[in-house]
Amino acid sequence: MNYLGIDYGEVNYGFAIGNSITKNSTTYFSEKIASEKEALKFIENLIKEWDLKGIILGYPLNMDDTDSKLSLKVSKFKLACEQLFDIDVELEDERLTTWEAKEIMSDKNKGTLLFYPYISKKSKKNVSKVLSGRWIGQGPMVDKFEKKFEEVISKKHCAIATGSGTDSLHLAYILAGLKEGDEVITTVFTCTATNIPLLY
Repeated sequence: MNYLGIDYGEVNYGFAIGNSITKNSTTYFSEKIASEKEALKFIENLIKEWDLKGIILGYPLNMDDTDSKLSLKVSKFKLACEQLFDIDVELEDERLTTWEAKEIMSDKNKGTLLFYPYISKKSKKNVSKVLSGRWIGQGPMVDKFEKKFEEVISKKHCAIATGSGTDSLHLAYILAGLKEGDEVITTVFTCTATNIPLLY
């Protein structure tokens, strides 16, 4: 069964979809929403799209267990969801979750935060458009990307999109004329896929 996790905000709302069978969850996206009414309409569409069985709302209590201004708003929002959608809504204590997330994402030994993934709204919209169409692999969006790449980067050459970065590197090594016994210098801090194509 699918569940919706919501990080309630006065301006931005964060959404995640989880499944009780697979025991995993995926960040859906963060959305700037003008009003609570608009947020409820947005959630209604998600409930229909994902056949959601429940909602889990982040509950931002103060550290001394008292209500914060935001937690009071979350409580009211919970009631609005229950009345409007006839669905189970649970509050989940979210104190220190931001700190915990940073700890998980950071290098445990050095405490260095490696990255925060960022995908623009436009990119998400384009991906969603592709997934809802007939063409998952090669298709109109890939053709458009290849032509745009040619216009901006490589006007004298034909641009060909591949299935992955590893595929691209493999082809690049072949076109560069690399052969067995050649020395190739790569960076130390890199994905292993950078080097794997060199082995075959």
